Amino acid sequence: MYLLSYTKKFQKDSQKLNKEVKKKLAKQLNLLSENPKHPSLRTKKNHVASQLYKKQIFESSINISYRFLWKYQNEKIILLLFVGNHQIVEGKSRNEIYSV
Repeated sequence: MYLLSYTKKFQKDSQKLNKEVKKKLAKQLNLLSENPKHPSLRTKKNHVASQLYKKQIFESSINISYRFLWKYQNEKIILLLFVGNHQIVEGKSRNEIYSV
């Protein structure tokens, strides 16, 4: 089991989510802490962010429209970097949204 840590960016943006998405995010974060490869998370490496920061950055799904980015901080801790809709995560302003 992993401990979850949050960036200020993640905390700030997660507060802006509607109640339904917040509830689903909580469920997905629970799955992430238990098993980052759980099929419901649909986790994949985010190649653009990984290349930009020269670190492995992963993307997981909340639902069809929302994603969150994270990385392994060490063997026991996952750092949550960003949460937002799919268009923002994949959008043009990548340099602005990633807090690594």
